[in-house]
Amino acid sequence: MVSETENGSNGEITNGNSTVPEWLNEEYFKDILDKEFGKHEITKFSAESATGKGENYASRMTRVLIDLQLEDGTPKSVRYIVKSLIGGELSQSFLGTVFPKEIEMYEKIVPQINNLYKEAGVDFSVGAKCIKTQIDPPAIILEDLVVAGYENISRFEGMDLDHVHVTLEKLARFHAATARIYEINGPYSEHFNKGIFGPEMLAMMEKMVASTWEVIKSCIQKWGDCEVYIEKMEKLFLRFCDLILEAEKMDPNDFNVLNHGDTWCNNIMFKHNKDGTIDDLKFVDLQVSKWGSPVWDLQYFIISSCSYDIRIEKFDYFVKYYHQHLIESLKLLKYAGKLPKLVEIQIQMLKRGYVCLNTMIGTLSAVLLDPNDSADIEMFFKDSDESDKFRKLVYMTPRYVKAAKSILPFLDNRGILDL
Repeated sequence: MVSETENGSNGEITNGNSTVPEWLNEEYFKDILDKEFGKHEITKFSAESATGKGENYASRMTRVLIDLQLEDGTPKSVRYIVKSLIGGELSQSFLGTVFPKEIEMYEKIVPQINNLYKEAGVDFSVGAKCIKTQIDPPAIILEDLVVAGYENISRFEGMDLDHVHVTLEKLARFHAATARIYEINGPYSEHFNKGIFGPEMLAMMEKMVASTWEVIKSCIQKWGDCEVYIEKMEKLFLRFCDLILEAEKMDPNDFNVLNHGDTWCNNIMFKHNKDGTIDDLKFVDLQVSKWGSPVWDLQYFIISSCSYDIRIEKFDYFVKYYHQHLIESLKLLKYAGKLPKLVEIQIQMLKRGYVCLNTMIGTLSAVLLDPNDSADIEMFFKDSDESDKFRKLVYMTPRYVKAAKSILPFLDNRGILDL
């Protein structure tokens, strides 16, 4: 058997420029391979990073390639994606909530969503097939969607109108199914009452905000034409964490769904036909799903993942398009509750509009940053000269400056920058 990994230090295995967990070896996949192929012999095993630097900030994604020889001599090749935690304070703070939540999504909720649509006569699949899960060490083994022809669009360019339409349609179906499941089964487990900004993250968020504002302020002063927003943003930053927690808070009087929670373009994979048209879409990374208003996913997606030319111009149109498909899906699934009106969704977009500002300052800045060796989520939270240098690089990236200069006046006109 040929192995392309070598033992390294710190509990990891090195493979070229990537590192993988030490426990991720041939023996780890024995039960998976035995179940699928029966008796076999592994002839080659390799593991490598599935994402580049700056493509995934909170988890380690490893692509595993295994060549087999079956009992009858037939050769076989299989590939898997293994999701595990990276090191660092932020990643470790996720241990108590993120993996148990995502495991429940893949093992329980995603199958229920898929079955709802199957019963309604619609071919629908949320995301990749889950092969195996474990809590210690935390890991989720998934089918490799790249093998089936799925890919991400460029995070730098963002999604064009066709890709946005397909994403909003799928997001609406996802949300509608989770509302119907709640109606059938009652409340989801306690995991889903917390989003990414729960109590475990609050102290770290407050630390980040305190160390980030002065850097952002100095960058805005250099952007040109944006100094007018500094005074308003300075007041916002004094209450920033409270405002985001309020925007994330579930109101039982609103229409609520199970949000994906992290709807940026790298968590959305497309399969295209030969002529370039879109054949299918799958969501990945279900670790921060939360029960609450669907406008979290909507605002997060539009600000982080739509192309520059349509992000603001078609913002309200995108809300209407999503609402149209949400209502269609709720009716299809025989949802018995009150159907939300478009005006009610739009009111929620304004009421929870700080999600847009948070996404612009946080996720979008990472999305538009060029890959580099400093691209580490921990750098956003540290208070050091090195971190300040990294943050200046982030907020002075030309494509980010261009995007932010279009988003700030939009938010100001909607009253989001006013306290």
